[in-house]
Amino acid sequence: MFAKNSFLTALGVEVFDSGQRRWPEHVKAQAVAETLEPVSGVTARYEIMPSQLTSCRRLAKEGKLVLPAVEIDDAQKTAIQIFVREMRALLADWAAGERP
Repeated sequence: MFAKNSFLTALGVEVFDSGQRRWPEHVKAQAVAETLEPVSGVTARYEIMPSQLTSCRRLAKEGKLVLPAVEIDDAQKTAIQIFVREMRALLADWAAGERP
C-alpha cells in the first residue's frame, strides 16, 4: 500500500490518514487517457474502482475534464494515414453508388 501511496502522492494526489484521497484534475485526466489500455490495469495502478474511472470518463466526454494530448509514434501515424486513405476511397465508392 505504501508503494501505491508514494506513486499517487508523486502525481499530486492527496492521501489522508483515513485512506481517502483527493484527486487533482490532471491525474483524473491522465487516468482517463490511459484507458486506451485495459481498464483493469488502469484501475489497479490508481487503486480505484472501475466506476470511479467511468465517472472521470463521463466528465471528459461532457467536456468537463481536459485530457492530455496522446503521443503517437511513426508506425501509428502511418497506420492512421493508411486507414484515412482507405476510408476516403471507400466513402467515394459508396457515394458513387458502389456498395460492398
